[in-house]
Amino acid sequence: MTSDSHATSIAGWESSLRDPSLVISDAFIDGEWVQRDNTFPVYEPSTGKILSSVANVTKADFIDAINSATPAQAQFYESTTGPQRGQILRAWYDRIQKNIDDCTWQTANIRGDLVQS
Repeated sequence: MTSDSHATSIAGWESSLRDPSLVISDAFIDGEWVQRDNTFPVYEPSTGKILSSVANVTKADFIDAINSATPAQAQFYESTTGPQRGQILRAWYDRIQKNIDDCTWQTANIRGDLVQS
């Protein structure tokens, strides 16, 4: 993992989530989540604290991801109906709503804002 001697880490915050699987640090390439040993930090912009780290992909990984995205989108669009795509979007929305407390609490907690229930 890349380190920054001027940054403070708040790593581990993911474990306080109801669903820690929502935090993914891998790269999505050609329809699969891919781990990389080389990573870079993700900072909380208002505090400068390190939230986590994510995969630092190679140029070849990047090109593979770009080259696989267009045919994957076309294949998905051709293999699903409008109502099916609508159901997928609705399921995504429902998952966001189910986890909204984690999102808002964690954002406020990381920034040091007061959260009232």
